[in-house]
Amino acid sequence: MTAFGELKGNVISDLNVYNAERYAHKKHSSLLTAFLLIRSTIVHRGFRAMLIYRLGHYAYLTKNRPLLGIALSLKAVLSMIDISFKAEIGSGMHIHHGQGVVIGDSVIGKNVGIWQGVTIGSTWNKEREGRSYPIVGDNVRLSAGAKIIGPVSIGKDVVIGANAVVVEDIPESCVAVGVPAKVVGSSKKLR
Repeated sequence: MTAFGELKGNVISDLNVYNAERYAHKKHSSLLTAFLLIRSTIVHRGFRAMLIYRLGHYAYLTKNRPLLGIALSLKAVLSMIDISFKAEIGSGMHIHHGQGVVIGDSVIGKNVGIWQGVTIGSTWNKEREGRSYPIVGDNVRLSAGAKIIGPVSIGKDVVIGANAVVVEDIPESCVAVGVPAKVVGSSKKLR
């Protein structure tokens, strides 16, 4: 798939996440898709941040400096959410109440939900396998104020509790809470 094809697919997937409840039953014509794109860009700060990220990431991958400059300017002014264009984020990301969200050069899977005040970032003094940033699996929920710091891996289907600080790997299908975050149960009971 081309970089533009991937950009388009990810934007449509993100758009569907933000409009799933209201428009899931309707067939998406080009006109409805355009309407949802405009509406979501205006109404949902999280979608707006993801749209700017997707454009910036596309510009970064294709070395399109003018588009990268535009995306950087838009990011600073419009979203109040800081996502590195070097981050690799799967489709279906949903940022709920995104104020204060910071995502560094991380790898994030598909269908991840992030609430306000979440930080996903690296450490300057710790590396593992040549990386200093986190890897977050598919279908992960990061609750308000959670911090994911350093070269840790979070498995798929994990729920990280509010204000938890993750500094060690979390296996899949778990709930982790506390400072530092510890596994307290299975996420399968929550789904």
